[in-house]
Amino acid sequence: TNAVAAKSALLALIQANATFTGVQVEYAYPGLSLEKRECVYFDESIEGPVGLASMRGGLALKRDEDLTTLLRIKIRKPGVTILVNETRAVVLGTAFEGVIATNPTLGDLTGLKLAKITNFAMTSVIDDEFATTHVAYGVSFQSHNT
Repeated sequence: TNAVAAKSALLALIQANATFTGVQVEYAYPGLSLEKRECVYFDESIEGPVGLASMRGGLALKRDEDLTTLLRIKIRKPGVTILVNETRAVVLGTAFEGVIATNPTLGDLTGLKLAKITNFAMTSVIDDEFATTHVAYGVSFQSHNT
């Protein structure tokens, strides 16, 4: 599977983008006690159809995958409005969209045919201390591994 390699390659491209300077970029959610005010990470699952094109001696020789996961952007700041958070989320989201658009094979990752955004969701809440915005991008990794 290309799941781990694709997620790792995408995170490296995000970290290299100047817009994400100072933003915590992690492979998985670091936990509330470790996260910074702005954090980017992958959801805990990746899933999708897998086709084993041929078998020889019990070993898969070709494997087609169309795996999808969520890339999350979380902004949690004290003393600001939801508008401030959502505006910042749009800046980070636009930069992420640019990373995918300009690197659809994530730097020519072996076997990866295409990385693309499949959907978008944004939710925000505010309490007595913090405004919190969660953005979730569906990201699909289409691979043909031999």
